[in-house]
Amino acid sequence: DRPLILLFLLRGALGSAHSIATRGGVSLLTAVFAWLKVNLLCFAAFLQFPRAQRIFVTDEDLCADPAGTVNRILSLLGVDPGTELEDGPLHNLGGSPTRHDFDRREVVEDVRWKNELQWYQKLWIRCLTVPVETAIRRFGRVLAL
Repeated sequence: DRPLILLFLLRGALGSAHSIATRGGVSLLTAVFAWLKVNLLCFAAFLQFPRAQRIFVTDEDLCADPAGTVNRILSLLGVDPGTELEDGPLHNLGGSPTRHDFDRREVVEDVRWKNELQWYQKLWIRCLTVPVETAIRRFGRVLAL
């Protein structure tokens, strides 16, 4: 039996809040508080697992080097990165229709927020989230495999 491994994938607050607000039809403030709530709860759960059962990844890591990041995750799971994996649905979660495009295999960072959010929106989002996001990024890397 293999132990349960928790993978924490952190998406930055600016991009995540923008996506939640535009796709979810909620206010930007509601989206920011949703980001804070989910990430604080997930990080608290992350800390409950033994270090050997925690993997931390950011969306920037994944987008900058998808193959390397996935290979690192596979290695940490004890799976040879050269193993051919069964092709099939990418996942079974709801959400964006692009997640269900089984012919699409590239990983692209969503940076629409850079042009679509006003400077003052970026500023207040950062003011509300930077302590939490910075702590999760710093301690997530240190406290995981």
